[in-house]
Amino acid sequence: MNQMKIYRVEQKNEEPVEVQIIRSSRRSMGLQVKADGTVCARVPMQVMDYAVQEFIEGHAEWIFKKRKLVLSKDNRPDIVYLPEVTEDFVMLGSFQGIPVSVAIGDNQASFLGSVKEPDSSILIN
Repeated sequence: MNQMKIYRVEQKNEEPVEVQIIRSSRRSMGLQVKADGTVCARVPMQVMDYAVQEFIEGHAEWIFKKRKLVLSKDNRPDIVYLPEVTEDFVMLGSFQGIPVSVAIGDNQASFLGSVKEPDSSILIN
């Protein structure tokens, strides 16, 4: 059974961040900063609230640093390593005798149909 609460963590000169506390049948506490910047603390059911708050406060600097990195543009891959997306089949070269090309398949097509700005978006498989 999952139980969820919210805890606000603060740091000087920063906007407060809400941390979703998710209790479940696990043995250790862990923090996760998702790609959209939301933060989750996953904790065992039996851990007391004050211990969870101490854990979060003890990792506040990490939370703010990681969240800033995740939300920054510096976190995106350098597009110079990616092939140009083309309308048609284009042979880019070969690797150990195997042809390498730009593929537009179901995954790429669904990506291109779901992003607002395909020219400035990226898909990495």
